[in-house]
Amino acid sequence: MRTVRPLSALLLALLLGSGCTTSLQQGWIAFEQGDYGTAHDHWRPHAEAGDAEAQYLLGLMHDDGRGVPRDDVAAVAWYRRAAEQGHAAAQNNLGVHCLSGDGIEADPVSATRWYRRAAAQGLVDAQNNLAVLLLSEHSPTRDSREGLRWLRRAAEQGHPRAQALLGSLYYNGINVPRDLARAATWYERAALQRVASAQHMLGEMYTRGEGVPVSEEMAAIWYRRAAEQGYPPAQNSLGLMLMNGAGVERDLDEARRWLEVSADQGTAEAQFALGWMYHRGHGVEANASAAARWIERAAVKGLPAAQASLGELLLQGRGVARDHTQAMSWFELAASQGVARASHRLGMLHERGLGAEADHVAALMWYTRAAEAGHAPARERRDLLASRMTAAEIDEAQRRVTGDGEVATVSVPVP
Repeated sequence: MRTVRPLSALLLALLLGSGCTTSLQQGWIAFEQGDYGTAHDHWRPHAEAGDAEAQYLLGLMHDDGRGVPRDDVAAVAWYRRAAEQGHAAAQNNLGVHCLSGDGIEADPVSATRWYRRAAAQGLVDAQNNLAVLLLSEHSPTRDSREGLRWLRRAAEQGHPRAQALLGSLYYNGINVPRDLARAATWYERAALQRVASAQHMLGEMYTRGEGVPVSEEMAAIWYRRAAEQGYPPAQNSLGLMLMNGAGVERDLDEARRWLEVSADQGTAEAQFALGWMYHRGHGVEANASAAARWIERAAVKGLPAAQASLGELLLQGRGVARDHTQAMSWFELAASQGVARASHRLGMLHERGLGAEADHVAALMWYTRAAEAGHAPARERRDLLASRMTAAEIDEAQRRVTGDGEVATVSVPVP
């Protein structure tokens, strides 16, 4: 995160009314009024004369392309001149460029050094940036203890991203003992500062009663706040609550709108939910083709439930051409991720020779996997099929279940 220090509205008013402004201040006034060319003309002579603040400001202008062409190399050059004079915001922004490699060769070690200099001067943005870099698993300067210290300092001073990250560490038990109550506290502090990810996470915690009492109403409030900021996971969560009438009055039309917004941004869960709305005709006119399209998009993104459902549509030829071979492929993907009904369907396909040659050993293996996951229909099919198979076939199916030669137990009814 770069540091940008805008002129406060009060200071701007005072400067405009006082009639006694320096050239630097006049530059700020022009900058705040959107007259970037004039701002640049006021600041450039000061920067060339060695004024660190003016050098920093020119760095900002080149960074954003305001008043001058956007130029990362020039931004880095001005930031460096200011940073070497001890300008904290310039040190932080130079660290940002050192980390990203924009306008300079990427160098996380240098980024750490510049962040640390700015953080030591009390710049909260730098403290947060330093913490994130030190806590990063892939950082060459990783130091979780120091990173956690800087993160706490930034969070306690009100830095919203630091508060959200600290909440995440407590929630997941990373570098600190897991503490859901503390996680909720830090998430709420960040959420109140409009950090959408924290708002969504707070909604999740109210939904599950983690660190806070269960409250679907509070969950819906936080989901909506994050959704209105354009956060796709929250748009999906709010859509699902509206669809189910959980914490809010059921409204299928509004649910569809939120799910569509989230789905269009690639949220697989929202794509899957939309598919089922079209499949069942909930809030929309039933449309098998539209249902299949949305479910396929979610399946391609790797959502196991969607993969199993797409397999069902292909098996039945609903909204898509019937294709047993493709159905088998999607069921295999879902089954490999633990979807029991997909394992059951694979057993059926192998037993009946649909999508592949009939193979009772493979069928028994898939039925057994589904049964072990608690799928009752698969248990019945497993036992019935096993009663018609030889001991050698059953033994081979048992070995395939575990995949390592260890024999699993397959229930065979006694005649």
